[in-house]
Amino acid sequence: MRSLPGSRSAARSIVLAMVAALAVVTMAPSAQAAGDGDWVDLTAQTIRQASAHPLYDVQAQRGTEGWAFQDGKRGIDLRGPDSWGGETRGLMEFDLGSIPSDATFESARLTLRVRSRTWMPGQDPFLRLYAFSGQGQRLDLAPDYVDTFVGQSDPIGGVGSLTISLDPQTLQALRAQNRYLGLVLVQGAPTVSATWSTLEGGRGASGLPKPQLDVEYTAVPEPASALLLTAGLLAWRRRR
Repeated sequence: MRSLPGSRSAARSIVLAMVAALAVVTMAPSAQAAGDGDWVDLTAQTIRQASAHPLYDVQAQRGTEGWAFQDGKRGIDLRGPDSWGGETRGLMEFDLGSIPSDATFESARLTLRVRSRTWMPGQDPFLRLYAFSGQGQRLDLAPDYVDTFVGQSDPIGGVGSLTISLDPQTLQALRAQNRYLGLVLVQGAPTVSATWSTLEGGRGASGLPKPQLDVEYTAVPEPASALLLTAGLLAWRRRR
């Protein structure tokens, strides 16, 4: 069935109008300027926040034959390499699957609840954090994954909430590869320790807050102008 010349001409006019609209949107300013009229920026990005508790958190004790793991503890005691009892490290993983793999990370922070600490004159405990690409379950070699430094706490002068800023670009690169983000927590001071509340320690109405990772990110929306143009082309093909 052949379409009428007028119908084909009208369809072409629709497509040309959409092409013109695409050009206008592409050149539109990112913000409205005084006297420029009501511009709508279709490429605007909204900062979103994702929060997650760890899938697990365990304490790793360094021994002569490698790392020995302790799970289910209400608190993980991070001790320095010269501390009484030997060095310990913390290990946890987060599922970042709710964040698009191509998102841009704007900021990231880990919040812990410090339950106790030891100290010496001139030496307060502090934490160093390292990231790795996880698997959603404990990895026996993970406590040695200390090549990718992502953040460090301030000196821990007492108990309470402790927030540690993490390098968003490094976390973004890891998210692009894998939905699971692993963190290794290491005591930065050699002879002192700090204990933070775990998942188990944060359960129940009277429990302390659980560890929590917060990520602020932006995701590029699909350009509305491109969708309009595609719809117009499909309509034109149906008319032919």
